[in-house]
Amino acid sequence: MRLLAREAMGRRQEAERDAADAKIARSAAEREERRAAFLAAAGQELAASLDYLQTIEALANLIVPSLAELCVINLDDGDGTLRRVATRHRDSERTRELQVHANKQRSVPEAVERLITERAPKLVGGSSAISEYAGVAPGEVQSLIVVPMISRGVTLGILIAAARDGRPFNTDD
Repeated sequence: MRLLAREAMGRRQEAERDAADAKIARSAAEREERRAAFLAAAGQELAASLDYLQTIEALANLIVPSLAELCVINLDDGDGTLRRVATRHRDSERTRELQVHANKQRSVPEAVERLITERAPKLVGGSSAISEYAGVAPGEVQSLIVVPMISRGVTLGILIAAARDGRPFNTDD
């Protein structure tokens, strides 16, 4: 009797592990499907216009709300200064506030300059000089992705995206 109970318990535990594995696999497949759909839409949108400012605005509009709560894009003016060319927040009122904040900014934090020089995307905590530069209030987001925008070997600017509520970015993002 005990042998049968032990065997039944083992089968039950194995079935639970299989169900958990299937749930993880399903979640990963859904995540990959969303990424593929985003990339397909991004490719179409970004190829739709030859006007670079319109294309950058389209990029910010794709990132929010699909991937992030907030996206700001700054371009290099050619003299080492950055100019905010796109701002998008999930909340349109917050977008307007961030645009006003961007017009008041004067200096680029050293951390942003370093990331532009390194020319590699970086995952950053929500409470940093970079989040303040993006216009994010302390504690408003948990993480940021900072991506130098590079074309043909030239750094054009930087994109900063803030994670959605309750879903911090990770290295897969």
